[in-house]
Amino acid sequence: MACVDRPTPLAAATVLFGLLGLAPAHADSASAAAVVEAIAATCALRGLTAKRPIVVRPMSERRGGYTPGLGHVVWGEAEAERWRAGWCAVGIYCAGSDADAPASPMRGPPGLYNAAKDTVFVRDLGTPDSVGTIAHETVHALQHQHFPSVWKPYPWHNRDLSSAVNAAIEGDAHLIGWWFHPTERIDLCALVPLTASAAEAHRQQWQPQAHSAHEGLPHVFGPALALGRWLEDGVAGVNDLLRNPPLSSRDVIKGGPARPVAFIALPEGLLSPELKKRGCEVGLTNTVGALGIWGLLTLHDDEDEEAAPDLIDHWLGDRFLHVACPGERDDELAWVTRWQSADAARRFGERYRAMTASVLAHGGQLAAAPVPLRRERTVVVVTPGLRDNLDALFAAEVRTFADFDARLASGCFPQTKCNATPKPAAPPEVEINPGCGGEAAPARRLDRWLARVRRTGGGSPAMATQLGAVQAARHTLAPLCRAQTGSGNEDFVQACNAAYWGVTNWLQRHCAAESPLTTWIESPPAASQGDRWQAFAHHYGALLADHRVADDGVAGLIALATEPPLSTLAVLLQADVPVDFIRMPSGPLAVPGCAVTSSHTSGALGLWLWLAETGVVADAPEPPAFLLDWRGDRMAQVRCGEDEGSVWLTRWASEASAARFASLVPSETPPELSAQPTAAGTYTVWLAKLELVAAKRAIQEGTEIRTYATFGAWLDGGCFPQAACD
Repeated sequence: MACVDRPTPLAAATVLFGLLGLAPAHADSASAAAVVEAIAATCALRGLTAKRPIVVRPMSERRGGYTPGLGHVVWGEAEAERWRAGWCAVGIYCAGSDADAPASPMRGPPGLYNAAKDTVFVRDLGTPDSVGTIAHETVHALQHQHFPSVWKPYPWHNRDLSSAVNAAIEGDAHLIGWWFHPTERIDLCALVPLTASAAEAHRQQWQPQAHSAHEGLPHVFGPALALGRWLEDGVAGVNDLLRNPPLSSRDVIKGGPARPVAFIALPEGLLSPELKKRGCEVGLTNTVGALGIWGLLTLHDDEDEEAAPDLIDHWLGDRFLHVACPGERDDELAWVTRWQSADAARRFGERYRAMTASVLAHGGQLAAAPVPLRRERTVVVVTPGLRDNLDALFAAEVRTFADFDARLASGCFPQTKCNATPKPAAPPEVEINPGCGGEAAPARRLDRWLARVRRTGGGSPAMATQLGAVQAARHTLAPLCRAQTGSGNEDFVQACNAAYWGVTNWLQRHCAAESPLTTWIESPPAASQGDRWQAFAHHYGALLADHRVADDGVAGLIALATEPPLSTLAVLLQADVPVDFIRMPSGPLAVPGCAVTSSHTSGALGLWLWLAETGVVADAPEPPAFLLDWRGDRMAQVRCGEDEGSVWLTRWASEASAARFASLVPSETPPELSAQPTAAGTYTVWLAKLELVAAKRAIQEGTEIRTYATFGAWLDGGCFPQAACD
């Protein structure tokens, strides 16, 4: 499919389905039109015109493979083994070494662009979720047509350079692809500029030592790289990034202006007659790079993991050679590394020396531990079988390039020449207009959004850092809420969810052009509406987030995400409230034949919903006043012989509220009641079936209560009544 200057959806739809090989009689013209519109909007947003037709096909029609950790390539067994063994010899990226790690989000891509065929392949083509994928892959097609140089470096010759260049390529495509999903604009908004916290929000399962680290790096750090250029200089800034992409993963990870990189050509004739006699041969030659060194230190140097990103900032270049020998654990390694200073080289050598035993054991390839040796700014890591080559290795030819074009002009040193850009197949035999970019409206919307980001984030580094911190805290808050679902405290879970959705709502309204959640603020939920728990979390969470921002700016939002409220009452009141956390006995009781089988907390919201649902209180947007005096509760499920039921403890801030609640308990659950003060300003109501009176007394005697006012205090207290914090 091609982009068109003057979109004509129905005509273009016919072209689309002709390219897809579908019979026109069965073609879904609405789906085809949606694809055409997505491509036209992509061209307009990106500000580029297609020079050749861009074909869109279902992923099922692609003839090729995809190797997780490497990309869309399929190797024969020998080449794959050469690659695996080489990296294992270095001590990093061994296939299967991270088998227990979470699956990489980059596996099983939803779309791919084939440069040789000028074709976009999309999974689930025609579904709403495919629109962003079509946009992403269309950007790749436009990049290939306008900036062919970035497609020249063959990725396997220098894995570090490949990751860096792909960060520019993927970052640009993500910027446009995410634009088609308003919720993902939050991710873009929080990446201005690249900060440690912003990057951490997107790492999630990505790790520098994982097998898929190089494949994942462009998707993790690329969006911030591209967005920073877009904010600085619009479309021209992103175009310049593609004309002159970074030369190393170091600059992608660390941010800031590009810095020179040393490229190294290893000397010829490193295999001695002895090695040849052993049947050894040259294996993999590649560049570990800043990312690879970060992963190596993370994997093998647990004592000083935090210093790894600082050390790689001083990396200048490297090149390694793996010598493969026919036996087990008899391979050799030579690795030349260059550093920006003699001190940085010394630090690397010392850290590598401390982890050589771990490297040797992890890879399982080498005959002996590699030894790091330093001369000025160069460190050579070498095994005994190659040590006779030390002088040649230290004298290896080094050329330092300050930009991408300079290296291309050198013939892509240390390669002998640059790989040719893949030639696209001839355009399909259909009548089609090869241009695109006629719709200006999407571009104007993107410009307006970028202008808002500049005002609120891009123009203020402090605000940008805070937005990244908010996003990072939000990603941490979601699993924290989920982790509490088994604690029997539904009240805290709902309060935590309210904080999460409140932060999400604020970010969507701040960072996205449209927000589907703004209506929650405008219409308070009634207690009895069908999805009342969700309604509570969205409505009151949004109010809570807005109040925090009004009181303390974005810092208030970060505080909300890092220290959520302890109870739904705190959310209802929009303020911290002391909460009594209660631990009742579990298991067998002192009363013969009685046992507590489980317990849970309802909270102020749970009590309100229960009373409204049973008709005891009116169904209204606001809770009855006495519920605002709730301070804690716990209900135990008890079995005594043939009798089963509940023993329920509720705590209140006033005697009147305690008595009011006791008087409203539905008649179908006959309780034994007491509403007597147990401490200054705190009142207690015990409820139990009459048949469980003896069990109730035993539970009273074994119940422990602790009061906390804030999440931080509760955390410091060990997350009582849990045995320990998760």
